[in-house]
Amino acid sequence: MSETRTLHVIVVLFGIVPMAGLFLWKFVVGFLLPFVFSRSAKTPFEGWKHWYQLPRTISWARIGGSGIRHATGICRALAGQRAPRFSTLKCDAISTSKARVRLVLDFQIENPVLNRELVIDDIHVRAFERDAHAPPLATISFYGDVWLKQDNTMFKDRQTYSLRSGDGYIIRLICEATRIEAAPAYGSYGSEKPGMITVVFGLLVDYYFNVAGHLERYALPSDSIYLFQGRTDSEPVLLEINRGTLPSLQSRNVGNKAAQPLLGRLESYLSEHQVFEATPVSTKTEQVVDT
Repeated sequence: MSETRTLHVIVVLFGIVPMAGLFLWKFVVGFLLPFVFSRSAKTPFEGWKHWYQLPRTISWARIGGSGIRHATGICRALAGQRAPRFSTLKCDAISTSKARVRLVLDFQIENPVLNRELVIDDIHVRAFERDAHAPPLATISFYGDVWLKQDNTMFKDRQTYSLRSGDGYIIRLICEATRIEAAPAYGSYGSEKPGMITVVFGLLVDYYFNVAGHLERYALPSDSIYLFQGRTDSEPVLLEINRGTLPSLQSRNVGNKAAQPLLGRLESYLSEHQVFEATPVSTKTEQVVDT
């Protein structure tokens, strides 16, 4: 009888208790902690805070390849014109690994505002959707994600990017999308995995006018949003989505029921992006400081 009781104690101490402890540990670390902290820590903006709330921001990285070129007299300065113009020139996607793709955007900013010098302050990528299409697995904490990064080599050299009336900038901006899968409960933290990804994003250009010793700040949305969808281990394509290209994309997918939800979201994203207006967090007008 005593031997049976001793055997039971051994089984409980060295069998059931360790297994229960291991399950509890994986449940807390692999499920509860990611669930609580994923929303706040998933895509931080490097601790940088702007004067308006920027939804779905992405992180900065030194990717390289971005550039900005001044173009004199590329547009007419018009009386009554109050805002700059954004024109997408070209977009492209280049695979750099089986799970990573470089997204290249060429666009033009024009200052048609009569007798007002425009200063470009910064550029932001505004992500609307990122999906790694990770398959559901019977693994605690398993998830897939797309790490989307924006090159930050521009606007970091203390140079002033100002445009006189009628002038413009031709800009190339590089972004990078990396598909990852992870299972933190099993020690797998964000490794690159090839597969299907979807990324939808737009651009915002911060600019200001120097008026009577004060800054008037604004944000200009891109004329298009941009869609990358496909396998990063095959030939990548980055699509420009605007009021001119969206109807053609919709007509080519009339019988494709699987594409309809995404097409509906694209139309919603585009409508929201085109009317985006940033609101300063303070109503006080900033003073211009000469350096």
